[in-house]
Amino acid sequence: TGSSYCDATPGNLITGVICVNVSEFRNGAEIGRVMRDFQVTVIPNPNGNFMPVLGSPTNVSPNAQVIQDEIFLCSPGTVCFDIATSDLNSGQNLLLAWSGNLPGASFTMVGNSNIADTIPGTALVPPAGHFCWTAPANGHYRVAFGVFDNQCPVVGSAERVIVIHVGQGPA
Repeated sequence: TGSSYCDATPGNLITGVICVNVSEFRNGAEIGRVMRDFQVTVIPNPNGNFMPVLGSPTNVSPNAQVIQDEIFLCSPGTVCFDIATSDLNSGQNLLLAWSGNLPGASFTMVGNSNIADTIPGTALVPPAGHFCWTAPANGHYRVAFGVFDNQCPVVGSAERVIVIHVGQGPA
């Protein structure tokens, strides 16, 4: 009684809470638990900004197999691929960046290897990056890419995480 109902209709300002509860079990017994609450505010898009798009990996090394956002290498070695962007808002500037978390990896502009790590562009000439890395050992590695526009007051963005499986083919 007395409660109100919020409808996530486009144009409405919505504030909600997301709760995540993670329990860890060993041999059937719970040995740990962590709970986190996140408050999320969803605001209307004030200027009809289309979000930039971050494409799937292309031009992937011939020694690798690709399934969506996962790349499989049978053994440690070098893997390279390109990542492209796009944006429907013709007057915007874009930046393409990567997480920088894999030691020895490089991320440069396609067609200009002098521009590295953060690659500028526009919606008319969108940035594209070339990623190269030599996997040191078998395992599962993640690398994230993000593209950001310069829309004010709410910046548009997109992110893609690529998982590189070394020493394992697709199931």
